[in-house]
Amino acid sequence: MSKIKLITRDTSQPKKDDPTQKAYRYKYEVLVPAKLFGKRIRQYFKTKAGANDYKLELENKLQNEKLTPLYQDIHLCAVRFQKLLTVGQMEAALTQAVSHYSQSSMSLEELADSFVDQVTRDYKRGVVGKRYWGDIKSRAPKLATWMGCPDARDITKEMVEGFIDKRLDAEMKPRTVVNYCRILSAILQKGVNDKVILENPVSNVRMPKPDSTVHIIAPNDLRTLLSYAGRLSDRIPLITPRLMFGAFGGLRTSEIERLTWEDVRLDLGQFYVSPGKTKNAERWVVLTPPLLTYCEKMLPESKGPVLQGYSENYILGCQRKLCKAAGVNIPSNALRHSYGSHHLVHYNKPSATALEMGHHSPQETFNSYRRAVTKVQAAAYWGIQV
Repeated sequence: MSKIKLITRDTSQPKKDDPTQKAYRYKYEVLVPAKLFGKRIRQYFKTKAGANDYKLELENKLQNEKLTPLYQDIHLCAVRFQKLLTVGQMEAALTQAVSHYSQSSMSLEELADSFVDQVTRDYKRGVVGKRYWGDIKSRAPKLATWMGCPDARDITKEMVEGFIDKRLDAEMKPRTVVNYCRILSAILQKGVNDKVILENPVSNVRMPKPDSTVHIIAPNDLRTLLSYAGRLSDRIPLITPRLMFGAFGGLRTSEIERLTWEDVRLDLGQFYVSPGKTKNAERWVVLTPPLLTYCEKMLPESKGPVLQGYSENYILGCQRKLCKAAGVNIPSNALRHSYGSHHLVHYNKPSATALEMGHHSPQETFNSYRRAVTKVQAAAYWGIQV
């Protein structure tokens, strides 16, 4: 029950029923005891509506003081903004600030280190492959420096957009930029999962479109490369298997790294591709005529990893030396692309090509490798001998 009283007086009667006293001047009185606001309040009104309004105003004031007593500095802060913002705008701004400062102040560098540790544990448990682990260890630490070492909670969609633009302006390839953004997204998603931040800003960013051009090597150029690879076998001994399993087996670089000579089954006319980070990577691939001839020369003497455990960077370095000596360039993924384009035309079975390459569907193969390769050129390609 409210302690603020609304008293109604009979203005026709003298005060306290004393005939010597004058009658009440105002009919309505609002009475507030001193303990409520620090001083006793008596306010008079001619109308009941006015008295009720004043009583309601005091009751609201009393209720607000009970629920949210303000310190003086907070009160002064609110006063500074009351003419600039509406109550709704002030509440929205404060809500956003509470959301921001409720997040951890962990830096992006610290969160990236934590993500690398998680991936390292996953690698030791066999959850992720060596290649993915290596990519994360190499690339994750660079992101914090490139983005200016911000707190994770301060990263916005606009900051990610700026990061993408700067990398593209630095002539980084769109596909590489996308790969870095995927790692950044994985790092920030770990922050969301660990309740360090509230949301992942990368999820709303439009990524650059990677170059989807399919590069192929003409049969004559491939013959030249293989010829020079044979002559330079003492200096770059691993480049021939790299060319053969890429151009005539359709393998990705990471798949050749995992391949062992024990995976090649001459009795079946196939070789086995072990699982990788790509869902459809595990498969059996038919030994095409050039590759079959090559493997028959290499087996059974050859043992262990086809590339002897050397890293991708080392193998690519060998490839660059070969290209310089032969005067023939090998664009990115051109060996696998050459396999797909020539296989599709020569065998005219998209489903078979898709199966050999580990694609999700024949439509993906047809869309990617429907190149201007003639049947004559395809026949020449598969007729190459080492």
